Amino acid sequence: MGSLQLLSLLRINYPNSSSDNEVLKLEGSVWMAGRETDCEIQLRNPKVSRKHFELSKSPEGYFLTDLGSSNGTYINGHRVAPHEPTRLQSGDQIRVLDIEIHFEIKAANLPAISTQPLALPQNGWLTPFPQHSPSPYGNLPTPYADGPTYYGEEPSYEEEVSEGLLGKIKAYDWKKNKVRVVLMALIPVLLVGLLLDSDPQKKSDAAKNETAGNASFENLSKEQKSAIKDSLNLARNLYVQGKYSLCLAELAKLHETVPFYDNSKELESFCVQGHELTQRKIDEERKERQKALVEQKIADIIAVCTEKHTTKGTVSEVKNCLTDAIELNPEHPKVIELLQAAEAREREKELLAQQQKEAAEKRQQLLSIFNRAQSYKSKGDLLNAQKTYQRFISQARGGLSTQVSTAKRELATVSKSLQEKISLMMEKCNSLGESGKYKEAYKACDEALKENPSLKDAVVAKERYSAALRQQMRTLYQDAKLEESLGNLATAKEKWKRIVEEDLPNGEFHKKSSLKIKQYGGF
Repeated sequence: MGSLQLLSLLRINYPNSSSDNEVLKLEGSVWMAGRETDCEIQLRNPKVSRKHFELSKSPEGYFLTDLGSSNGTYINGHRVAPHEPTRLQSGDQIRVLDIEIHFEIKAANLPAISTQPLALPQNGWLTPFPQHSPSPYGNLPTPYADGPTYYGEEPSYEEEVSEGLLGKIKAYDWKKNKVRVVLMALIPVLLVGLLLDSDPQKKSDAAKNETAGNASFENLSKEQKSAIKDSLNLARNLYVQGKYSLCLAELAKLHETVPFYDNSKELESFCVQGHELTQRKIDEERKERQKALVEQKIADIIAVCTEKHTTKGTVSEVKNCLTDAIELNPEHPKVIELLQAAEAREREKELLAQQQKEAAEKRQQLLSIFNRAQSYKSKGDLLNAQKTYQRFISQARGGLSTQVSTAKRELATVSKSLQEKISLMMEKCNSLGESGKYKEAYKACDEALKENPSLKDAVVAKERYSAALRQQMRTLYQDAKLEESLGNLATAKEKWKRIVEEDLPNGEFHKKSSLKIKQYGGF
C-alpha cells in the first residue's frame, strides 16, 4: 500500500506589520518559540517571553506546551495551562499577544483539509449528514454511531479481509436494519449526486478533469482497471467501518496509478476529516486520563501534607510540602485550603504573641503603680499612698494575686492611719479656733483638707475661722486708722504691725497694713 505524506505548516501573522508575516515548514520533532534569536520559531515582539512555548511532534500527534510565559499562550481563544502539553489540530489558531499563528497539516499531494464538518449537497430529497457523521454513504455504521470505535493503532487490513465480506453480509440483520439497507441501496445515487453541480463553469472543469481521469483510466490494462475498482470499493468499505488511516492509504495507492477515479477525491477528503475526528476523540480521552493522573498525584501530595501539617507548620513549610502540587495546579481547592489554614495559624500565632506582649507591658505598668504606692507609704504620704493602692487594685488582673493581697492590706492600714491623722488635725483646728487663735485654726483646717480635700467639716471650719479672723483684723485696722487720724502714729503703727503678724498673708487687711507701714517709713 502507498503511504500518505503530511506537511506541517505555521502561518505567522503580525497585525501591524504584514511585511513580517511568514510561513514556516515544521521539520524535525521539537521547536522552541520565543523572542530569542536562537528559537526555531522567533516571535518579534519585546513582550513575548524569551522561551514562550514549545511545539513537539510524537506518534500521537503535535503538542504545544506553554513554558510559564508572562502573557500566556492561547489556542482558539482559550488560554492553555502552563507546563501542560495540549494537542494541536490542523486549523487551530495560536495567539501570543497580538501575534496570530495558524497551524495546518496538509497531505503533500492533496488539497487543503477543511476544518468544517462535511455533508452531502441538499439536492431535492437528499438529506445532509449529521455533523458527527461525515459519511458519503448516508447513515451507515460509523465510529460515532453504532459501529466499532478504534483508539490508538487501528486493526490491520489483513485481519479485516480474513474475516470475509460474505460472513459479514450473512451475519447482518437485514430485517432489523431496513432503513440502513435502503440507504445502502441509495449509495450509487448519492455518489452520482456528489459528481453533479449546477454551476456550468464547474461542470465544464469537472468534465475536463473527468476526461483526463478517464483517459488515464482507459489507458490501463484490464487487470489494472480491475485493481483500481477493487481499491476504490475497499476504500469505501474501510471508510464505512471507520478505518480512516487504511482508507487514506488505499486511496494513496490508487492515486499513484491514476489522478482520480470516480469520486475517489471526495472520499479522500471524507477520510481525512474522519481521521481527524477520531484523533480528536483519542486526544480528548488522553487528556482526561492525564487529568485524572494529575488529580490523583495532587490528591496523594495533599494527603501527605494534610497529615503532616493539619495543626502545625508555617506557610513556608506547607508551600514546600505542596511544591509539586502547586506546579501541577496552583488553583486546586485543596491546595488553597491547606495554604489558607497555614496562613490562619500564623495570624493566630501573631495575634497571640501580640496579646502576650501587651499583657507583659500591662503587668509591668501595674507593678510600677504598686511600687509607687509602697514608696508613698514609706514617705508618710498617706493620701497619695491611699489613691495609688486603690488605682492598682482596680486595674490589676490575674497573675498579680500576691501584689493585690498586699495592696489591700496596705490600703486598709493607710486609710486607718490617714483617718486618725485627719481627726487629730480637726481637733487642733477647732481647739485653736475656740481659743481665738483664728490664723492657727485656719492653718490646721487647711492641713486636714490637704489630707482629705473632700472633708466637709474641715471646709466649714476653715471658712468659719477665716471669717472670724477677717472681722478681728477689720476691727484692729479701724482702731489703727483712728489713732492715725488723732496723730498718734506710733500707736497706729503698732496696730498695723500686729495686723501683719496675725492676719493671713493674702488677707485684705494684711495688704492694707503693709502699705501703711511703708507709707510711714517702714518698721
